Amino acid sequence: MTTNPKISVVTVCRNAEQYIRTCIESVVGQNYANIEYIIVDGASNDNTLSIIKEYESKIHCIISETDSGPADALNKGFLKATGDILCWLNADDKFHPYALSTVAKLFTDLPNVDWITGFPSWYNAEETCLNELFIQRTPVFDNYVHDGVYPHFNRWSKTRFVSGDFLAIQQESVFWRASLWKKAGAKIEKGIIAFDFELWVRFFQWASIYTAPVLLSGFRVHKHQLSEDQERYIRECQSIIEQSHNNESIHAKVWDFVKIKFAYLFKPFYYTDIPLLCQLYPTLMGFPKLIKFNERQNKFTIDYI
Repeated sequence: MTTNPKISVVTVCRNAEQYIRTCIESVVGQNYANIEYIIVDGASNDNTLSIIKEYESKIHCIISETDSGPADALNKGFLKATGDILCWLNADDKFHPYALSTVAKLFTDLPNVDWITGFPSWYNAEETCLNELFIQRTPVFDNYVHDGVYPHFNRWSKTRFVSGDFLAIQQESVFWRASLWKKAGAKIEKGIIAFDFELWVRFFQWASIYTAPVLLSGFRVHKHQLSEDQERYIRECQSIIEQSHNNESIHAKVWDFVKIKFAYLFKPFYYTDIPLLCQLYPTLMGFPKLIKFNERQNKFTIDYI
């Protein structure tokens, strides 16, 4: 991969006039040139499309037609994507500044990593960034109290999903290589609302998701949000996990059961700095090592477990 890989960003929307401008500007305002931006509008009947067309010169593909929902729209968008790295950004979410140049550097510095997530963050309707947690393994100053819990929490594996602890990878902070997308079937599953979760489960068959200590995107919380049925979402997640687990051999199922039981015995030690004991839980759960930024080398590296 070159040092400036093409990043394809897909945004799907319908009647999103209140937030689409901020979303678009967070993409086209990035300090990274090699972006392929694709917007799929589900035949909006408000001013969404007219706002999109104001940025037409900076958008590589605009599709506006009826669809069967966001999963259908995403499939249309990804069919047009030609980037080395792929992601999608919903119309009411937005990238943080320098997000895409950071993503490009992550994948360039770490050629064996196919799938990453940053630390999750949230925006309110007034654009305030909420709940961003600074992560520091060791105190910078004598009186600085560091938080060792959060970097432990924000790590994922197939085993963690199978154990039922699957909420939630923040979708807008997730990026992956096009090669992984192709291996996993190159599609978003239609007919369900947990289509992001279903994609992660397929990705887990081919790759590990690495957590980088960076802020990439934010999820907007607002009163006009199109909120799906949370109970249905969780039911679908559980069904997807069960189906995936049922496709495994008896040996794999037994081994997963044993690992999970032992993992939870050692989980309390995970939040300590006791040598060896704090490493048992992530090892049993199959967490990949965390990514850190090496200031001296000016590059991202795979670091501690």
